[in-house]
Amino acid sequence: MNRALYVALGLILVCVVAAGAVVACARTGRILAVDLSYSGKRVERSAGDSLVVTLPSDASTGNSWSPWVSDQTILRQTEHEYIGQVGTGGKEIFTFKCLTQGTCTISIGYGPPQQQEDEAPPAQTFDLTVVVK
Repeated sequence: MNRALYVALGLILVCVVAAGAVVACARTGRILAVDLSYSGKRVERSAGDSLVVTLPSDASTGNSWSPWVSDQTILRQTEHEYIGQVGTGGKEIFTFKCLTQGTCTISIGYGPPQQQEDEAPPAQTFDLTVVVK
């Protein structure tokens, strides 16, 4: 009898977790993950969707990616994180939220912070046109 009770409770827990995931997806929209191969391209999303840009990076060089969004009423950066170990390289991950209909551009330049402040051209760039419908 105890085993049946544990199995029933386990199934209920799985259903609750699955229902929570469905609600979370409905609330946050769809997620599109892109990488450096998308540079220069155009993507279409819906309001409420998220866009995750993952770019190679190496914190030990002093270089980092610096994003710029042409219209933050259409698309806004919500998160940024670096994953990797110093000296071995890693990746920077930028998350953007699609807010309202329109077209905007994400431009992300890679270089040392001083270069970015001096407005010198970045060593590498990533550009993506985002159309929110």
